[in-house]
Amino acid sequence: MSIMAQFGMFNVRIVEKGDVYGLNDCLTYKETEPLVEFYDIRFINDKDWKRGQFISRYCVSTLLETGHYPQGLSLMGYEPSLNVPAESMTEIIKWLKESTPRWKPDDDLCPECGSGDIQVIDRIFDEECREYGNRCICWACNHDWHVTEEQ
Repeated sequence: MSIMAQFGMFNVRIVEKGDVYGLNDCLTYKETEPLVEFYDIRFINDKDWKRGQFISRYCVSTLLETGHYPQGLSLMGYEPSLNVPAESMTEIIKWLKESTPRWKPDDDLCPECGSGDIQVIDRIFDEECREYGNRCICWACNHDWHVTEEQ
């Protein structure tokens, strides 16, 4: 079941494996990494746009990797009204970190500073080792590392 919250004039929805999404919810999401969708709530109706008018969709790692949006986030470059303000992006990033806890690596501490404020931000495939792993970030010191999954 997807999670959605309102930030200013936007509904922000987390789409996880098994959730429906897309036009008329005709697709079922099959990947592990969550998606983040943005909707304009000025255009909510009970027929086609129950969440609002769909604007854009990102992998959660794309938003969390940057994690800091001093200029906000432009959801549609040619439409200034569809810019998420910096303050709202700060709230959205905090909400995403809290709402996607399963994206935390197995080892609970940053190897650089020892902080527990860490999160998986991407899935990677190491061509050399031919293994999948998690790319992690520490929000306290911004240390970035990857952990190979045990087979």
